[in-house]
Amino acid sequence: MKIGFMINPRAGEGLFYRTNGSDRLSTNSDQSYSISRAMRFLDNLNRYYVFLTASGNMGEDALLTSGFDNVEVIYKHGEVTDRQDTINFVREAEKRCDIILFAGGDGTAGDILSVNPQIPILGIPAGMKMYSSVFAKDPEEAAELLDQFDSGKAVVVDSLIEDADEDKMMEGKLLIKRIGTVRSISSETHYHDPKIVSYEWTEDSITEYVKDTMDSSYYLMGTGTTCKRIMENMGMSTSMFSVDLIKDKKLIKSNYFPEDLDKFVKEDAELKIIVSHYAGSGFFLGRGNRQIDARAIRRAGKKNIIIISSETKLSTTKGLRFDVDGISPDFFGKYVKVIVGYERFRMIPVL
Repeated sequence: MKIGFMINPRAGEGLFYRTNGSDRLSTNSDQSYSISRAMRFLDNLNRYYVFLTASGNMGEDALLTSGFDNVEVIYKHGEVTDRQDTINFVREAEKRCDIILFAGGDGTAGDILSVNPQIPILGIPAGMKMYSSVFAKDPEEAAELLDQFDSGKAVVVDSLIEDADEDKMMEGKLLIKRIGTVRSISSETHYHDPKIVSYEWTEDSITEYVKDTMDSSYYLMGTGTTCKRIMENMGMSTSMFSVDLIKDKKLIKSNYFPEDLDKFVKEDAELKIIVSHYAGSGFFLGRGNRQIDARAIRRAGKKNIIIISSETKLSTTKGLRFDVDGISPDFFGKYVKVIVGYERFRMIPVL
């Protein structure tokens, strides 16, 4: 089996600069946490593999120091490594390897994902933040998984690549974005759950997701702090108690009322509605946002009613409710989808 082996020598060095990651660092540290982690992986690995690697501290040095003989350098980097070196190496390795092993963090995994490799990858955890499910638990488990894959005891699975926003972390906030999925490996003894990482989403992550996914539709933005935070993030100031009409991330009509629908929304244009429920009572339409009437709701349709809520707020109710004249009790069905984070959703019963 031919293994593409790569170390991001900068991964994890945020520890030496009192930062939560290395994405913003412009120089290499004299220390390398990721190289030491890669060496642990190699020390626990069978000796008969063929390695295709990058020059110097991106893989070659560690392999030779660990006593591996079948080593071929397929990419040479400059004096200071950066993400482009990762991308360049993966492009070469994908052509000739069966699997790619890398020592790094979420940022490295994201760089690999940008190449969209069609062979599996497995991460040796060596970053400051590792929310992605592509990583083994530790270097030793990565070695065991690779041996199992070689013997047919591990299978190829889809794994999530996620990364935290370092600028937000500097502000004491956690915003984690799902970047995409890659092929990885898993086994019965070393299972990597690709579904979710156990952390609490902040309202900032909801704000970023809604803003990132807005298209050219018209949007009615509901009342309350969660909705207004989205508007503030886009540079719009309005009352917490008003419904507002937005298009192309610009305020079209503040303090919207039903008669404004025909005045400001083109007849053939798509309409979407963003609302959040009242804590405790669970009403997401018909309480505090009655400006959003049945005609607007039917115009948007169920699929375009976007409900947002923090997990904490959802914990105050057993389900969600609506009370809008002209909208039948079964309009939304038994469940509605609620955005609780960046590409994170929960199905909540309609009471």
